[in-house]
Amino acid sequence: MTRTPTSCSMVFGLIQAFREGLIMQLFSLRTVSDYTRVHELPSFVKDAGVINEEDIVDLPQQAFADPLRKLPTHTKAATWMSALAFHAGEIYDPTGVAAVKLEKAAAFWGIGAEYRQLVEHFTKQAEVVTDADFALVADVDGARYRRFSIRGPENVKESAADLEKSASIYPWPMRKQAAAAILKRANELHVNLDNQRNLERVAGLGMGDMSTVCDSLLLRSKMVKDAAIRERFEKLAAFIKDRRPKLAELEKLASAIDLADRAGRLYQYYGTIQTPEELCFGRSVSELQEKRASFIELTTGKVISKEALAGTDADRFAALGDDFVNAIRGDDGKVDIKKAEELCPTLPADDARLFVNSL
Repeated sequence: MTRTPTSCSMVFGLIQAFREGLIMQLFSLRTVSDYTRVHELPSFVKDAGVINEEDIVDLPQQAFADPLRKLPTHTKAATWMSALAFHAGEIYDPTGVAAVKLEKAAAFWGIGAEYRQLVEHFTKQAEVVTDADFALVADVDGARYRRFSIRGPENVKESAADLEKSASIYPWPMRKQAAAAILKRANELHVNLDNQRNLERVAGLGMGDMSTVCDSLLLRSKMVKDAAIRERFEKLAAFIKDRRPKLAELEKLASAIDLADRAGRLYQYYGTIQTPEELCFGRSVSELQEKRASFIELTTGKVISKEALAGTDADRFAALGDDFVNAIRGDDGKVDIKKAEELCPTLPADDARLFVNSL
């Protein structure tokens, strides 16, 4: 059915419902808005009440088209909205059963025609390719260069794997651009990437160990025959020695290493030597966050491992007073980690040092 003007009150009602969180977050307002630029919403969707989380939380599994319970099919409107979210690429079903179950649910509710129109709409859209469908877009020799499709969930996963293998093909700044776009799209589509941490490094999201970088630069200097490139590596190694560069400096360093690798054709040895991003961003942001979550930081700057505290008798810290001991004590007399991670970071410097000494 070709779109006819949608009433302002209906549009406003949809927007208000989304703002108030009444329609589940999985039903994107942007997707609904894009669709209604071409087609009118089915009457049974307009007339239906909004879908609350409470409406679906107790539904049986067979009331969903996917095993993750993101695509409810318990009503006509829910089935159509789930189909819209799925075929628009907003919801990813790794099992591959959603498309079949949505079609069956549409037939059950007697909305097969509306479902087919929706599928046809997105099939036609899929034939139109834009720059936004790719993680890497660049102008090369006057031609538009587009690589690493991120149009749909499967594209994102395939491109994530392909990008990881492309270090010898594309310079780091181009790979950085592509990695950032893939990570962003994966987050939007709720796609779990097997190589998430590696892509974070490529995107420049992490922190490297400068001693490792220095050693690798000196190794590189011995691998090249060109004296000018050798000197460049040696100067970079001398520059970063005993430094703790900030993120912007790390990005400049990665670019400098990448340029030198290209000039010396060392990129062909990636796998034997570390790539610029592996050196400069070796510990990805996910790894850093996980590590940070496993420690308690005190006001002195000292960090205490939660693992070291676990199983420790609370009375061990009696020097800090009964009130403190009682505040961190669990029912079993041991340190309650949750209580400790709330209280310990607030200790004055002297008490923090006493806490460390008691441990």
